[in-house]
Amino acid sequence: MPGRLEGRVALVSGTTQGFGRGILETFIREGAMVLGLDLQAKDGLVDGFNDRQAYQIQANVAADDSWKRALETSIARFGEAPSIVVHNAGWAYPSKSGLEVTTEELTAS
Repeated sequence: MPGRLEGRVALVSGTTQGFGRGILETFIREGAMVLGLDLQAKDGLVDGFNDRQAYQIQANVAADDSWKRALETSIARFGEAPSIVVHNAGWAYPSKSGLEVTTEELTAS
C-alpha cells in the first residue's frame, strides 16, 4: 500500500540528528523522496537509504546560495523541485527565553 507521501519530493533542514532525522525517516516510510540539508552533512546518500529515497547536502539555511543549491540538487536527483518543505534547522539559546532572543541573533549566519 502506497504511503501518504508517495512520489512527493520533500526538502527537510536539520536532518543529521534529532527531530530532523526523525522527520526524514518518517517521510521516507510514507513514500517521499527526501533532500536533507544540514551544516553537519556531507554531500551524498543518507546512511541506510538508497539514492531514490534520500540524499543530503551540506548547507547553511541562513545563506541564500544554499537554497539555490538545494533546489538545483532536488531537480538533478529527483527530477523535480520539492513540493514539501520542512524548515527544522535552528539554533537553541539555552541561557535565555525565546522572547529575549534578539533579531540580530535570529538573523546571524
